[in-house]
Amino acid sequence: QTARNLYKLYIALTLAEILLLGFAGMPWFDAVCNSFATLAAGGFSPHGLSIMGYQSALVEWIIIFFMFVAGSSFTLQYIALKQGPRAFARDPEFKAYAGIVAVATLLVMVSLAQDPVRGWGEQTLRASLFQVGAILTTTGFATEDFAHWGDSGKIVLLGLMAIGGCAGSAGGGVKVVRSVLVAKYIWREFRRSLTR
Repeated sequence: QTARNLYKLYIALTLAEILLLGFAGMPWFDAVCNSFATLAAGGFSPHGLSIMGYQSALVEWIIIFFMFVAGSSFTLQYIALKQGPRAFARDPEFKAYAGIVAVATLLVMVSLAQDPVRGWGEQTLRASLFQVGAILTTTGFATEDFAHWGDSGKIVLLGLMAIGGCAGSAGGGVKVVRSVLVAKYIWREFRRSLTR
């Protein structure tokens, strides 16, 4: 029963993304392929330039949302459908995941905004959020060649590679819950060493 419900949720999310991308102007074949790659956190776009090749801010925002969804626990999403969105607020792993996305996006934005041509704005926010989501969830899509970004932005992305998505998500990596447990353990040991 649980597996059937999770499959239904996964299929519904995939169909929703296909429709949104198709109506946003992406060719329908590409919408299907990119949706499969987003929800599975696979990142294999049929376009040679990945998502950058579609030159559409709307497409990027849609994929940002579904990458975030793919990196969070599908079980938690099903629980939230039954119990309401407060389920997300009660889950410590999801709160840590959302916090990591927010902080990493801000740090990358600060790095990108140093470029006077780019500055602060929607495009900088979108580029930062997209690459943070793509790296953290191991989806691997790209809208820019971040090899040309500043070192501070690249260091943030490198750190995200070691974290990954939530447990029970399509994202790879060590998983957020393990990263949180390791961070708490290190902090506890650090405090204990100071009080000795």
